[in-house]
Amino acid sequence: MVFENALESGLESLDLRREERQRIARLATDRLRLFVVPSREAYVRHVESITGSSAMNDEQVESYLRQAAQFADAELDLDAVISRPRYIRGVLANPLDSGHSSFNRGHRPYTDIAEPEAEEADVVDVLVPIIVSDPRGTGERGKAYLILSLVRDPDHADWRPWRHSVYDPAELVDVLPAPWM
Repeated sequence: MVFENALESGLESLDLRREERQRIARLATDRLRLFVVPSREAYVRHVESITGSSAMNDEQVESYLRQAAQFADAELDLDAVISRPRYIRGVLANPLDSGHSSFNRGHRPYTDIAEPEAEEADVVDVLVPIIVSDPRGTGERGKAYLILSLVRDPDHADWRPWRHSVYDPAELVDVLPAPWM
């Protein structure tokens, strides 16, 4: 609930109806839960609930589990969650500052929107501060952000996952690969 409340209050600055803010908060909460508590069954149910399809193969599920495991020791700062528009009607509103980042758009089961500019789409970023171990095994830890990007998909009349990113603004640790979609 802390995450959802912090997220919803951050979304208040956006020009969205309350119901839309609540849907974004629920979707982001569900997505984050998949990485905090990885579960094959929960992942399959989640994807099916969004896409209406159970056409997932074992390789996709295994990729999710493998990549979600890398966040198992991450400390999340749920009180410092930031939500902001990335694109407003296809115009980049909030680019990331300098630093390392990686992203994953996965196998695109959620939306056909590839480029928000061309589709004049709205995209909201939810930035979750995390403290992670350097993946090189140095033992060092640093602050990064897990970014859950959600797009308003007019074909489905709802918000859908667009991409996941890991962003290391201070370049303290080699950035982790972005988690599976």
